[in-house]
Formats: sequence, C-alpha cells, structure tokens
Amino acid sequence: MCNPGYTKDPINTSVCNLNIFSYECKTGYIKHNSLCIPYCPKGCTNGICTAPNTCKCKEGFVEDNENVCIFKNRSYSSTVTDSASDHQLHPAADTHIPLWVLLVCTAAISVLVIGTAIYLRYYRRERRPPPYSECNHGAGIWITSK
Repeated sequence: MCNPGYTKDPINTSVCNLNIFSYECKTGYIKHNSLCIPYCPKGCTNGICTAPNTCKCKEGFVEDNENVCIFKNRSYSSTVTDSASDHQLHPAADTHIPLWVLLVCTAAISVLVIGTAIYLRYYRRERRPPPYSECNHGAGIWITSK
C-alpha cells in the first residue's frame, strides 16, 4: 500500500512512485468528481454544505437552534380542552412545506386530517407518539397551519 500522493508501480508492485497529478483534500473536504468539496457529516437537508460542518439554508428556510434548515413561515396554534398540560405539539424538524393538520377529539370519535403528504410529530412528555385512541376520553382540538 502506498502513502497518499503515491501510486504502485505497475511493473514492480513493491515500489511506490510519486504521482505528480494526484492531490489530497484538506481536512473537512472530500473528493467528488476530481474536486474537493466541503463535507457536512450530518447532511444539509434544505440547505447546501458551504464549508466543513457548515450549512447555508436554501431560500425560504431558516436555521433552527439544532442547526437544521426549517420552513421559515411555519406557525402553530393549539387549543386543547383535555389535559392540556400533559400534551405538547412539536413540528417535525424536516417539515419543509406548508401544511395543515386538524385533529378533532370527542368522547366518541377521533378524526385526523392532513392537508399535504408530509408528517407532523406529536409527542407526549414521554417523547413517544400516542395512539390516536388516547384523545377519545375527552374533547380537544389541535390545529397547525402554514
């Protein structure tokens, strides 16, 4: 095996020759189609990796406190009449288009309507998705828009 910048001699494989046309990328960069490009190990969903571990959000997105590019016009409202202090509504970090979700809970039925083919994560304090039947014991409504 040869050190970086050297290649095995095709005739004498125990010899490594200096490859004057090879180059190595600096730390934080990877080779891609003979170019060194910045590398972001966590990826840059809705953004572009502009420097090692640095994402620039695409137009229409902003960086949240977890360094994730999210849709900048997202807003949420909630009205809950059943155990409001025990429920939290959290948008999915990778939600990147306008959406609306309406969950209506009554003593008899629960209805979930999603306006676009994208998901919204709703967690209880235990950070697990609740079964839809959990809202059948009271009345409540959760609405998110944009």
